Amino acid sequence: MKEIEVKILNINKSQIIAKLEELNAKKLEQVFIEDYFFDFSDNSIKLKNEELRLRIINKKNATLTYKKNRNTIKNLKQMDEYETQIFDYETMFQILKSLNLDAIPNLSKERITYILNNARFEIDTYQNIPTYLEIEAPTESEVYQAIEIIGYTISDTTTLNSAEIIKQFENGIPLRKGKQLQNSTTFKKDI
Repeated sequence: MKEIEVKILNINKSQIIAKLEELNAKKLEQVFIEDYFFDFSDNSIKLKNEELRLRIINKKNATLTYKKNRNTIKNLKQMDEYETQIFDYETMFQILKSLNLDAIPNLSKERITYILNNARFEIDTYQNIPTYLEIEAPTESEVYQAIEIIGYTISDTTTLNSAEIIKQFENGIPLRKGKQLQNSTTFKKDI
């Protein structure tokens, strides 16, 4: 499956939720997610610009995802994504470790997901990182429409992945990208 997405950084969470609800977007879920990324000791997966992730959702369900062929086309991140449900994440974790894959420290977040038309709007909140919005849809035009319907433009977006966003924030690089909706707050890393 082709994944087509962008992120809008440093959003005002309550404002985005209000806008989505005003547009009659359907709230799908609010979950707690733990992501574990895996790679070999030589970083061969990362060096190929690929990802192998075990995602645990609410400490119950899980998915195993492999992403490859990451490209930025027309300011949209596009990757081939293969994902399957995992019913015993503890065993899958051990299988991956047994294959000599190293687990990169997990990233935990709260995710609130809305859907409008064919677009998914995922509001991600990490403990010490400003909240951001991920917009994903099956086609480029649907991603562009989703960006515009909530009051942003493509110039307000980024194609960084979550690990890149966290790394920039930890290195003190500002996370602002493009305009912010009124009343949004600028965040600084706690020192």
